[in-house]
Amino acid sequence: MPQPKRSALIVDDNETDRVLINAILKKLHFTTVQTAEDGSIGKGKLANSIDMNQPYDVVLVDWHMPKASGIELVKFLSLTLKSKKTKILMMTATADRKMIEEAIASGVDDFIIKPVEIDVLKTKLEKLFGS
Repeated sequence: MPQPKRSALIVDDNETDRVLINAILKKLHFTTVQTAEDGSIGKGKLANSIDMNQPYDVVLVDWHMPKASGIELVKFLSLTLKSKKTKILMMTATADRKMIEEAIASGVDDFIIKPVEIDVLKTKLEKLFGS
């Protein structure tokens, strides 16, 4: 059975994390993976994808970034999405209950602790997409 075509946007100010997550997504058969090095660039890419009626299947967003935090980006995405097609995974190296609750209240579909591992990300994506 062929893999569905999936697209992702990685928004993270850490280049090493962007490269690692990009490689993991490619191994998990994502056909399109784009990156943004801060929340402001991420907002632009998200707005463009929505304007072109080609929203990403999943956005992986770091919590702590310059220019626009992950939470700001999630709130923007939640307000601009016309459908719930795009799933949102919040990533952070540190998390506590309050952070997780704030992320979920802002529209995050799931949460992942860095460093991102292939098995953990695969499980989270299977849960989000039901496959």
